[in-house]
Amino acid sequence: MDPLLDSMINRGCPLNRETWMDLMWGADIPKPWTVEHEKDVPEFWQDMTKVEAEEEGKRNAPSADAMFWLALARDL
Repeated sequence: MDPLLDSMINRGCPLNRETWMDLMWGADIPKPWTVEHEKDVPEFWQDMTKVEAEEEGKRNAPSADAMFWLALARDL
């Protein structure tokens, strides 16, 4: 399971694509959104209609919030 998703479940966060993306990237959601970015989204929330570019652009690192949640998930 995706560690961030696991942490969302354990912390009682809303389980939806928007919350996952907000925790993963915060205000730094990659632009343009590529197929590679979409593949990072948990499979059941993937939506290829949201892809803005075929080629991978510069990939943004996960936000500080995402790193916090991932660290918490590892500690559980």
